[in-house]
Amino acid sequence: MRKSLGSKKDKKCYTCRFWQGTSMRVTGPQFLEYDQSEEAICNNTGFKKKAWSSCSDHEKRYDL
Repeated sequence: MRKSLGSKKDKKCYTCRFWQGTSMRVTGPQFLEYDQSEEAICNNTGFKKKAWSSCSDHEKRYDL
């Protein structure tokens, strides 16, 4: 597992509601920790994507 620090404002898969990954964990007011190597299915495209991937159809996950 490769832990990475990311921003809650990032428009990446780990912050998107369509991505089914589970490695995201809130670590502070502005930051999240996630497993950079995790891959999961995107419910919008049906493709397996890495946590750090992005696309134009990003929808905010939870109330970050």
